[in-house]
Amino acid sequence: MISSGIGEETYVPRMVFEMDEFFHDTIGKLLARSGVKPDEIDLLVVKVSMLAAVPSPTSRIVNHYKMRDDVRTFNLTGMGCSASLISVGIVSNTFRAQKNKVALVVTSESLSPNWYAGNDRSMILANCHRVGARFCSPTSGP
Repeated sequence: MISSGIGEETYVPRMVFEMDEFFHDTIGKLLARSGVKPDEIDLLVVKVSMLAAVPSPTSRIVNHYKMRDDVRTFNLTGMGCSASLISVGIVSNTFRAQKNKVALVVTSESLSPNWYAGNDRSMILANCHRVGARFCSPTSGP
């Protein structure tokens, strides 16, 4: 890549590293506030609307936090906003089948590759949310 003249960001866009930064920062804060340890998480669901990264966000999170080998992971990428509902459905169905489980749900928007540069005000709102994430840690226990 270096000698091709097109630069290193061609194969690793900067926004992938931005995703890692807010994943690590926000998940770390959530775990600290809740008192849940990474090895206590049984289910990890990650939803990113418009980006299908390799390695997947789930594998990046599992490896960073050294989660258990048997943690169930669901990586919902490139599915748009409706995947947030699918994420909740996955957790709900898992909790119905298995009691006393802890889940980590990560839902994120990464709009960097889809930046709108025009003047139509109705389209500019997405630029305000270039990267952002929401996290929750539901449990099926008491």
